[in-house]
Amino acid sequence: MIPSSTAFFSGLGLEIWRAAVTPEETQAEVDFLMEALEAEEGDRLLDAPCGYGRHALEAARRGCSVTGVDLVEDFLAEAALTARRESLDADFLVEDLREMSFEPVFDGVYCLGNSFGIFDQAGTQRFLEGVASALVPGGRFLLESGLLAESLLPNYEERLWRPVGDLLLLMENSYDALEGRLDTTYTVIQDGLQESREASHWIFTLAELRALLESTGLETVGFCADLDGAPFELGSDRIFLVAEKQG
Repeated sequence: MIPSSTAFFSGLGLEIWRAAVTPEETQAEVDFLMEALEAEEGDRLLDAPCGYGRHALEAARRGCSVTGVDLVEDFLAEAALTARRESLDADFLVEDLREMSFEPVFDGVYCLGNSFGIFDQAGTQRFLEGVASALVPGGRFLLESGLLAESLLPNYEERLWRPVGDLLLLMENSYDALEGRLDTTYTVIQDGLQESREASHWIFTLAELRALLESTGLETVGFCADLDGAPFELGSDRIFLVAEKQG
C-alpha cells in the first residue's frame, strides 16, 4: 500500500513526522544537497516530493528558485504560506511523482527522506523519467534512501520501537522476497492515544537502481553513506546518490 495523501500524513502520523527532524538537521541536509547538486544562487531546483517544504524553503532562503511537488495538499498550503511570508522564490504544486511532466529547466532535482521506493519498478521508472525530463543537460539528481537492499536486509528486524520526542513509534515489518517489497505498519503512541498507518516500499539493490537511472539518461557520478561522505557499504544505514543527466 502506497501511503495515502489524506490519511498517512495526518493526526499523530503528522506529529511524529515533524518531530523526527530538527532545524539543525535540515540545515545540514541543505548544506549537503547544495554541494552535491553543485547548486548556486539563482539555480532552479525541483524538490520531489517536498512534504511541508523544509528543504525547499531553506534552499530558497539561500537564493535558489525552488519548485516543490507533493500530493499532500495541507503540506503544500503550509509551505506556500511560509514562502509568501518570507518573500521566497518557491512554488508548491499538487503532483503525482509518476506523472511529472516538466520542461527541462531545472539545474537540480532532489528526493530526500524516505520517499524513494514507494512505487513498484514501473512506477519508479516513470518517476525517474520525469526527473530526467525536468533536468537541463548536465543537471544533477540527488537521491536519499535507507531502504536499498544493502541497507535493509543486513539490519532487518520485524519489530522496532523508536522514541521521537514525547512520541513512541512502533514499526512492524514484513518482507515479501518474491515481490521485493517491505510492508510496514506504523503505530504512533502519545499520552495513551495511538494511531496506525500502513505503507509499502519496493526494495532495489544499488546495481538495480543504477540501471534504472541509466535507462532514463541519468549517470551515477557518486554515492556515500552519510552527510560526511562516509563510503556506502553492505549494512550502511542510508545512501546518498548523485546522478547527472547526459546529453
